[in-house]
Amino acid sequence: QIKVYSPNLEVLNMYDKVLGLYKNYLPSTNIELQQDVLEPTRASKLKVYSEHVVVVNYKNVEQAIDIQHDQLAEKQISSLIQHTVNHASNWLAFLTGHGENDMFETNEFGLSKFMIMFKQQGMHVVSLNLAEQKFIPQNTALLIVANPQQDFLPAETELLHEYIASGGNVLWFTEPESPSSA
Repeated sequence: QIKVYSPNLEVLNMYDKVLGLYKNYLPSTNIELQQDVLEPTRASKLKVYSEHVVVVNYKNVEQAIDIQHDQLAEKQISSLIQHTVNHASNWLAFLTGHGENDMFETNEFGLSKFMIMFKQQGMHVVSLNLAEQKFIPQNTALLIVANPQQDFLPAETELLHEYIASGGNVLWFTEPESPSSA
């Protein structure tokens, strides 16, 4: 759900046009325009302070941004939507246990900058060792496999195949002639 609060009808009309594009892309999006200011207690909780505010609510996670009444903040709205959706349910899991590149390593082969980028987008980032955990959590939005150096156990391969078959997303980094594949 996306709500725009503004006492200015021109601002509401401008955002109605732009947000209509989001609704075209995802028809389940509910858009509301309020020719009013956001209630002060709620505005304070959401850390917004102007008369012109966009509020995004997804799976009981609510976030907001202040908008300039004379500027269209499409990039900020897209970022707010992405951040809210990611914060609501998306976890990014780095696979471990096969000699993968370390998500905390800062050298040229490390993935710390990559991990930080995802955290800045509001995703929860964790490591996942399938041999120990024996399942991929349902709230895993993306499983990252970063250049494994050892073969997967048959049970791990099965888990990966099931995850992908059920619509799970995998980002697999590998070097040419890597010794491992699932």
